[in-house]
Amino acid sequence: MRRRTPSASGSLRRACALAAAAAVALSMAACSPSTTPETTKAQLAAPGSWLVPMQGERDVSAVAGAYPMKLQSPTAGGTWAYLDGATSFNADVDRQLLAALDKHTGARYQPAVETARQDKVKLTVQGTIVHTGGHYLIGRIRITPHGPGTTAETTMVYDSGTGTTVPSEVLVAPAHRGELAALIRSLRGADATAPVPLTDLAFDAAGNLTMPAGSANRAMGTLRIPAAAVRPWLSTLGRHAQDEADEPWKPPAPAPKQLRHINCDIVPCAALTYDDGPSQATTPRLLKMLEQAGAGATFFAVGGAVSYSPLIARAEHDAGFTVGNHSWNHPDLRRLSPAAVATQMQWTNSAIKAATGAAPMLMRAPYGGVDAMVQQNVGLPIILWSVDSLDWLSRDPAKYIPTIMRLVSPGAVILEHDIHATTVDHQGEVISRLQNAGYYLVTVPQLFAGIPLQAGQVYRCRGHGRQCTPSPGR
Repeated sequence: MRRRTPSASGSLRRACALAAAAAVALSMAACSPSTTPETTKAQLAAPGSWLVPMQGERDVSAVAGAYPMKLQSPTAGGTWAYLDGATSFNADVDRQLLAALDKHTGARYQPAVETARQDKVKLTVQGTIVHTGGHYLIGRIRITPHGPGTTAETTMVYDSGTGTTVPSEVLVAPAHRGELAALIRSLRGADATAPVPLTDLAFDAAGNLTMPAGSANRAMGTLRIPAAAVRPWLSTLGRHAQDEADEPWKPPAPAPKQLRHINCDIVPCAALTYDDGPSQATTPRLLKMLEQAGAGATFFAVGGAVSYSPLIARAEHDAGFTVGNHSWNHPDLRRLSPAAVATQMQWTNSAIKAATGAAPMLMRAPYGGVDAMVQQNVGLPIILWSVDSLDWLSRDPAKYIPTIMRLVSPGAVILEHDIHATTVDHQGEVISRLQNAGYYLVTVPQLFAGIPLQAGQVYRCRGHGRQCTPSPGR
């Protein structure tokens, strides 16, 4: 779609916008800018025809790069979508959701899993994809309190070409936003003092500008202003988005799977971690279980095992999991010299990079053995755990699975070992029980996203629990 409609004079546009609905219906063809041959009388029909049934918002499964999220906590629930690789869009979604959740709870919102008894009033959040065309995606966030208050809607425009996200009002040039607001008032039959925030604008595939006909009553449908009629009021960004409205969506480059965006300040997350592998007897089976369940995981690999089974380490990395350093041959690092600790790290880093193509960014000290000397010489952030399954000790799923479920909480790091068949054989149950409880199972980098991890510092979990690391500003 390529529209190039010359602008009419400012006075004619202003007269059109401020007219009453009936006058607009009669005069739009005369007051509108001169049109291209493709602009038909139907496109410039009476404004009464601009109110159309509410358009179906996009099924995220049909939008390349979009993936759905679900929140089901004691205080809030709802669904929305992130865009893989769209950093600014995802950050804007997070900002709006966290602001609403903080306001609703009256404090800094903390992720939680839903329990059987729910006493608190819930907030409903809903994110939808309204339109895609070319480099532009338009998404909408709807916040509905159950109780006092009104539904609030905000629409954002994401440009995959520049990676930027802006409010939808930027589709309209600042000099013409008052004129558009006046036209909307007349079409809604509202008085001249009624506020008309331009926070819910979008395009359809024909390039028509759309918005809910009335925020107080969404059942009224969608207000649709013909593309040619609104063209003179659009900003440069708005014209580009309108020009590409009917083109195939061009999504951004996806993020590496182990870094795909999930905000663990909003949804309850837990990180499954496995030590001491890779094992040719057990790790391949575990990889299949994790992939089938859509679960993230982090493998803290022993360097000697990586050098013996490099293809398995490569498979861990290629499947989108994180591979971390767990020393060369699993000594208690506290009993070594500083030089020996550095050697353990260097050898293992080299083995993992040779196998996977990527140097590890995290380490875990064998036995959790960390002191000041170890911290000074490992050269990587130290990831310990908040949930010790003791799977290696009991070798009994009837013991270690209940231990995990009893100790897990949002932001947890769970310790298991992928070298034991008794652990791997029952990981399907561990994963399903955690997911059924409401946890998103993420990699360690996803769990700590937004928290700068420092070499030599110890991290056990995310959040405000004992020994956990809270997010900056939360």
